[in-house]
Amino acid sequence: MRTPGEYAWGHIEGFVNIPLDDLREHIDQIPQDRPVYVICHSGLRSYLACRILMQNNLTCYNFSGGYSFYQAVTAERCAAENAYPCGMPR
Repeated sequence: MRTPGEYAWGHIEGFVNIPLDDLREHIDQIPQDRPVYVICHSGLRSYLACRILMQNNLTCYNFSGGYSFYQAVTAERCAAENAYPCGMPR
């Protein structure tokens, strides 16, 4: 649901980007036999996308908080994995 620039800046492996403005034109390309997971930068566009997808009888899940939240959580986890138990960097 992100712009091409946002997607190029960073994305989750395995996700396919369809910008929200183009979603209705590409509904027929989305598999209907499995759930669809959507993410944008902050969560608003992916929420709107879920509404559109549900109106088209697709099962949809929104990543609340968007890619910015995902990136913050994964960066924090990576930092924690690379630190000693006392919190000092290895």
